[in-house]
Amino acid sequence: MKLSFPTRFPPAYMLTCAGIIFVAAWAEGTDILVALLAGTFVILSGLAFNMAGGLVYPSGAYIFFLAILGLGLGMAVKILLGESLDSNLRDAQQSMLVYNAGMLTIYAAATVNRRLRRRRPLLANVLIKERMDRIAVGCVLIGIVGPLVVPESAAATFRQLNNFAVFAILLPVYSRAKETDGASTFNWISFAAWGYITVFGLLTFSKQGIFVGSIAWAVAACAAGYRVGKLRLFVLAIVAVVASSILTPYSQIGRQFRGAADLNEQAIYLLEHPLETRNLYVLQTELADSKKKSAIHWFEHSQGLLDRLTMFPIDDALISVTDHGHSRTLYVFATYVMNAVPHIFYPDKPNILWGNEFAHEVGMLSPGDHTTSISFGPFSDAYHVGQWKVMFLIAPFMFLLLFFVTDSVTGSTDQTAWALLYILYFSHTAPEGMMSTTIYGSSTYTIVVIFGAFTVSRIAPLLGQLVTLPKPVATARS
Repeated sequence: MKLSFPTRFPPAYMLTCAGIIFVAAWAEGTDILVALLAGTFVILSGLAFNMAGGLVYPSGAYIFFLAILGLGLGMAVKILLGESLDSNLRDAQQSMLVYNAGMLTIYAAATVNRRLRRRRPLLANVLIKERMDRIAVGCVLIGIVGPLVVPESAAATFRQLNNFAVFAILLPVYSRAKETDGASTFNWISFAAWGYITVFGLLTFSKQGIFVGSIAWAVAACAAGYRVGKLRLFVLAIVAVVASSILTPYSQIGRQFRGAADLNEQAIYLLEHPLETRNLYVLQTELADSKKKSAIHWFEHSQGLLDRLTMFPIDDALISVTDHGHSRTLYVFATYVMNAVPHIFYPDKPNILWGNEFAHEVGMLSPGDHTTSISFGPFSDAYHVGQWKVMFLIAPFMFLLLFFVTDSVTGSTDQTAWALLYILYFSHTAPEGMMSTTIYGSSTYTIVVIFGAFTVSRIAPLLGQLVTLPKPVATARS
């Protein structure tokens, strides 16, 4: 079996899925309009995905992860559990309408972008001609040693640019899979980079750090066409489910020990007692929910990581608050633009955690908590700022900006390997980055991609050459 990125969903497939969702949801007691809107969301998502060109393009990746992690995955699980889609929501009909309207604007943006984007991407000429082992070693050196030698005044800027340890996974895995027609992916350098990122994430209790290495491997391997047997695929799926069910509670509980003198000892203890850690996590979650005025959950019973892999119930709360007169202004979007300006040029730019502000509005945080930032989706963010006017008059142009810039810079994975960077980035930010992803992704992160591409192709090979052995020269037999 060869795993690869889908580039198009057949209309018959989309209609069948939409029909199954509608009938199943209605049969389980969902309001008929909500069930119908759930089906139309599937169709609109598929049309937008096809128009973007599939998962091989950054724009297609944004649409894919937004549709799946915004609503699709949670909706499928609700149906499989026999729960109505409108249970535990504040205003299911309105939220489904907002999601459908949002995906419609994305479809329009993808349609225009398909005509405007560059046929030959800007980074098409930034080719990797050196040995991949040298490039990977150079990326590891820059990613690990760089923060230690960069002046403190430039440390914040370098942290934004420093994705080189991830590059040491993405590029070698992609190259190795291409060379072997998907039969092999890892080499010792990419495996070492994966180990470093994962261990560092474990020691710092960073959920993103724990999983980003594995996600980077999966993205690169599938983009290149990974060949895997059914048994191995089943084992990988089981490992992923078990790891997420253990490591997600670990990261949440472990954050309480950040800054403690015995941080490493606490990390080891939590890892050695996974069931105890998970039970403590469930207990703390239930206790925290009982103290809140209105705990937000979609499923009748906690589903662990799945509760965090769907944005719809949180977005529903914000949409409901908006319809009850608590809306914002375009100043929210203005701060997104201001925060995209480098700190060196705008040192006094506003630093507002809008996720924190919105969470207070929906009753998710205690009044004194002004540091915790909660994630929301782009549709609820746009609706909260200006309701339907912003949804239909401003949001489409913001999506178009993101799609045009990202697709024009890297093109598809068939054109440049640099598109992998956007795909990995959108796997996290598309469903939960609010509308700020359209600004940050088309400006600051694009600078990160361009800077990374030139550094990887020009500087990393020179550094890698210092510590790698030359390939043996084959001698001709006489």
